[in-house]
Amino acid sequence: MTKNLFTSATCLAITVLYVILWGLPGIGKLLAGGVPPWFSTTFTPTFLSTFPGLTVSFYSIAILETVAAALALISLLKGEWFKRKSLFFLQASLVLSLFIFVQLLFGKALVREFEAIASLFSYFVGTLFVWFLTSAYFSDQK
Repeated sequence: MTKNLFTSATCLAITVLYVILWGLPGIGKLLAGGVPPWFSTTFTPTFLSTFPGLTVSFYSIAILETVAAALALISLLKGEWFKRKSLFFLQASLVLSLFIFVQLLFGKALVREFEAIASLFSYFVGTLFVWFLTSAYFSDQK
């Protein structure tokens, strides 16, 4: 009984973490009223300024972050963390998170921000580990 309680609580914490991790920045970007000056200044010297363009680049990040947060929120509201029969929405959020980290890392690599690249790689690996936990350990569905 205690193991199930701690497992559910851990799954809940993971779910809430990803709602916050992507929800606040994603919604913040969408409500920012356009591409911020720092984004333009950073990426204008790269090919992103012409393909796909800074606006598309910025809003693609914002939309993906918001969708990842929405998937985690659906997981939270459906009680996947408690039931653990299927963690479909949480796992979908985690997989999308991996692609978001790849997108962010690509941008940082373009502008040679190596410390940010290392951090994003760590976040990618951490998310991959969390995905593995939810796939192999937390889900009661075998």
